[in-house]
This record gives sequence, C-alpha cells and structure tokens, in this order.
Amino acid sequence: MLLTRLPQELFYQKRLRLSDFIGTSDVYDLLYTAFSYAEKNNTYHFKFETLDVFNNVAVLCTMVLHDDDIPAAHYRSYWDYIKCKSDTTYQARLTMWLTYGILSLVQPTSGKTDRFLQKIDNKYNLQDQGDIYKNAVLDFIKTAQERKLQMTIYDFPLRMLSTKENPTCWNSINWKEITNDFQTEDIDKVIDIFGDYTDKVRILDMIRKAFILEEEERKREEQENPYNLPF
Repeated sequence: MLLTRLPQELFYQKRLRLSDFIGTSDVYDLLYTAFSYAEKNNTYHFKFETLDVFNNVAVLCTMVLHDDDIPAAHYRSYWDYIKCKSDTTYQARLTMWLTYGILSLVQPTSGKTDRFLQKIDNKYNLQDQGDIYKNAVLDFIKTAQERKLQMTIYDFPLRMLSTKENPTCWNSINWKEITNDFQTEDIDKVIDIFGDYTDKVRILDMIRKAFILEEEERKREEQENPYNLPF
C-alpha cells in the first residue's frame, strides 16, 4: 500500500513506446492480443490508450509484488490508484484484468499474490463488462500456460530513484501524505525500501524538514486562532 502513495517516477521508469513492451517478450505479445480483443468487443466500443494501459499493468504488478502489506487487504487503494491513472472506469477495469493475467503467470506463486487475484475475481465476476475482459484474459492465461510462458518477480524490479537524480521530483513530494501524517512506522517503511545508505539519510532529512515546516505552520495557526474557532 505504501507504493500507491509514492510518486510513480520514484519506483517505476515509464516506458515511452509500445515497442518497449511489444516484441520484447512472448508474454507481452500475447497480452496485446487479449487487450485488442477486449477493446474491440467492449460494450461501448471505447478506444483505450494502449501504452498507458500497459504501463499501468506493469506498475500495478510492481506494487503487488513488492509492497510489504497484503495487497488484497488494501485492494481499494490499488483500484483508486489505477482509476486515477485511467481515462475511464472501463479502462481501469481492463487494466485490473490484464494485471490479473500477468500475475497469474508469475512464478513462484505466493499467498499474497493469490489472494489479490481472488479479490479481482470476486470483484468483477458478475459484471457484464468485466466478463468480456475476463474471457479475454482467461484465454490469455490458457494460451500462455499451454506455451509454458512464465514471468518472475525479477521482470518487475523495484528500482528506487536515487536522491541524486531528478531533484525537482524530490522537492515536490508531500512527505506528510506519504508517511500518513509522519507516523514512525510509515517513515521506517519509506526508508527501508531504499537500499543505498546515502539515500536513506537524505530522505530522512527531507522528512525531518517537512515535519518541522508542518509544526511551524500548526503553531502559527494556533497563534492566529488560539480557541480553534471555525472562522
């Protein structure tokens, strides 16, 4: 769940061309077939941004495989994240089902991933629009298994951006929101996902400065309105 609160550019390098997916692996080539079928046969004949969908699938797979929390327990956070990244709810649903297809091929399996897949299955099993997407993805899974295609967690590496890179990105981060109002446990989670010691120190310093600014703002507001009146 922590990764849904982090800016995407901190842990995922967005692919800029569809050719960065298609033609790079048999799995993505097959997934494109499933995507094309679902797009062609959706009830309202929506056209989806193919590259956006594929990037969002890769992002969601990365989140589910690397987040320390149980993804199924925080399904709503992942859904809200993908919905914000999609043009329509239908595109978000398609993204969820394509993610379902990819995660079904990841070996070795894990209870965490299996529970997340079950959550998707339960969520959309009875929805007509979901059935179209589900049928396309089930065909994808069946064909992939017949061809003995697999993926691993290493196909979705968690590459955290170094604090030496893209300073503008770091300056715009809302550390209060990411750390759930500067909760110690959440601060530790943020620090832990960075492997480089220098990055850990720098990020901790960013959070400390953000906390100081927040406290100064709170004290200023208390001075201006000591009785906490709503006007």
